[in-house]
Amino acid sequence: MTAPGLAAWLVVGAALFCIGVLAAVVRRDRGGVLAGLSLMLAGAAMSLAALVRHAVLPPAALSTLLIVLVLGGAFVLVIEMTSAREDES
Repeated sequence: MTAPGLAAWLVVGAALFCIGVLAAVVRRDRGGVLAGLSLMLAGAAMSLAALVRHAVLPPAALSTLLIVLVLGGAFVLVIEMTSAREDES
């Protein structure tokens, strides 16, 4: 039995990322943004893991890029938590 190819994994990763973007845009409360961000990180991590598995990127790139993704997500969450909403003021 053959495993799914690189294109299949990249399509699933892109689909997760797009669903995350839609979740963050449609639900503007903090829970929707958090759910959307976690879906976007999952999609990006899946795409990166597929690129490493199929030897497009070296294995060291996965750990470095995942750390950058998590730090970026944390940065977005901190900005989201500290910003004042129009309806909360």
